[in-house]
Amino acid sequence: MLDMREQEIDKAWAQHDPDRAKIPVQVWRALRIYKRGITGDAARIAKACDDAKTLRALLDDFTRKGQVGRQRALQKIKHRLEPARVEAVDKTAVIACWPEPRDSVFENPAGDLGQDCIVINVAVALLDRQKEATAFKSWCLEVPDHASARKLQRAGMSCDLARALLQATDHFLAADTAIIAKHVDANEVFYLPCGSGLLLCSPIYCRTPEDKYFVYSRARTWISASMVRPDQFPLSAATDATRSQLLCLIDIASS
Repeated sequence: MLDMREQEIDKAWAQHDPDRAKIPVQVWRALRIYKRGITGDAARIAKACDDAKTLRALLDDFTRKGQVGRQRALQKIKHRLEPARVEAVDKTAVIACWPEPRDSVFENPAGDLGQDCIVINVAVALLDRQKEATAFKSWCLEVPDHASARKLQRAGMSCDLARALLQATDHFLAADTAIIAKHVDANEVFYLPCGSGLLLCSPIYCRTPEDKYFVYSRARTWISASMVRPDQFPLSAATDATRSQLLCLIDIASS
């Protein structure tokens, strides 16, 4: 039986934002439960990423060992950042991705820019030319709650939301930076595979407090495969891996 607290939350949201009533309250409830479930893990991963001393020791171990030793070092990094998805990028860098619920990523947001959201954080860590551990951490995908709710509504509340959002992240990181730049200049949407459908996304060009510039994806909504038009096809991967969004993030981390 639904407890009184959840009923009051449902009622409050419907009054606060009438548009939410277009999506069943059960879907909003499922989204809230999912976000609460990943909050603790996201905080632990972020804290581990901020531990510069441990990060340098792990990276030093990873970059200096042979193939077997490097795999052992990578397992240590995975354990340290669990349950983030951690992968090696050649022999010099490590990338970690994980979902995090948060409020709007914008300062002084207006309209739908003020929505709470789920972001997929990406942390790229490597040893720079001076053999110092360096990292760049930000989000590469922002999914406002309305878009996440559409995914749960149309794909079913039992769908694996985290897996679908990581799939969209992978396609964005594999995309050609030149193609992304064209979408930025034209302010055009693009499409990312996400589970059994597509995320309709806008490119957002932004700057970090350290004056590092990058582009990330902001989802507008999610459509199922049956809703996709012939002209709505996903971003293709860069034909040259050195032109990918992922390599761009590695360059930012090393700069």
